[in-house]
Amino acid sequence: MTSSSARPARGIRFASYNMMNLLEDNGEVAIGRFEQQCKLIRAMRVDVLAVQELIAEGNTREDTARLAGHRLSLLAEGTGLRYEHAPGAPAVAIGNQGFHSALLWADGIRPAGNWYSIAGSSFWHAMAMLDLDVGASEPVTHASVHLRPFGREHRADEGERVLVAMTRGTRRLGFVAGDFNSVSAARVRRRTPDGAGERWPLYDPDYPAGEDNWHPSLASYCHVSSDETRTLSWTTDRRPTGHLEHTGLRDAAALIDAPWMPTVGHWSGGDHPDARLDQIWATSAAADAVTGYEVIDRPLSAADELGEVTADPWTLSDHLGIVATYDTTALSRQL
Repeated sequence: MTSSSARPARGIRFASYNMMNLLEDNGEVAIGRFEQQCKLIRAMRVDVLAVQELIAEGNTREDTARLAGHRLSLLAEGTGLRYEHAPGAPAVAIGNQGFHSALLWADGIRPAGNWYSIAGSSFWHAMAMLDLDVGASEPVTHASVHLRPFGREHRADEGERVLVAMTRGTRRLGFVAGDFNSVSAARVRRRTPDGAGERWPLYDPDYPAGEDNWHPSLASYCHVSSDETRTLSWTTDRRPTGHLEHTGLRDAAALIDAPWMPTVGHWSGGDHPDARLDQIWATSAAADAVTGYEVIDRPLSAADELGEVTADPWTLSDHLGIVATYDTTALSRQL
């Protein structure tokens, strides 16, 4: 069972999934995992999908782009989704390290222009952006982003670039989803104990303190210091998404105050503690349309095999998929 809210009659399910080295090689294990991931995505019944860690490396950037486009076509074939924002043009943003970000969408949804692939000096990985006609009164921007795993200062800069991309020009209705490689800065509204007022605590907890909870990997995610006894202390670095929170974008999970659930920390042999690094953010004009959020942390009933269930998501990637639902009629009322 997943942590979720009900889908409205006119809801769009926008999902994000870091698929962990998707099709890194053509070995039997990789292909088997890919097929199980496709089965899981079909069972998630998504309308739009943001993908991270689509792997492709060629001798030139052009070769890399061709291979990434081909592998995205295999994912589209395996999930029943569409992937070309124009004829012969796959919606994949080519990153700098062989890890690429992409968008796919269901039948009935149409590309509406404004395709952007942001990488180069701006991102360690990449950000893919596309306006889609989902049946609202105007096209809605959807973006897939993957922030860098190392270099906290640069990651904070990347968060600012996400903000600029999602708010520049006349862009109003939009959602950006992905692996932010940082704990969210989102705050959630709570009533005071006497019910007379409200407060806005952080939605996500800090990384646990104390010597027993220390791991060197935390240095990539926290502000770390020591005192005169050389005792370490650390606070979670939330700057990458602080840019979004402070300027009006809203984290879907915090927006509806969904039960907190991590998206990483489950992978066997991994060294990262439980954390919610995967997030979906809505622009301020789109935030009131968000009606649901869920983390895909359990097997689902297969979409096309009666009585069958998917593989356990914990065994398919070091990240769990997430889904935010938004109401297109509510989007139209915002304009």
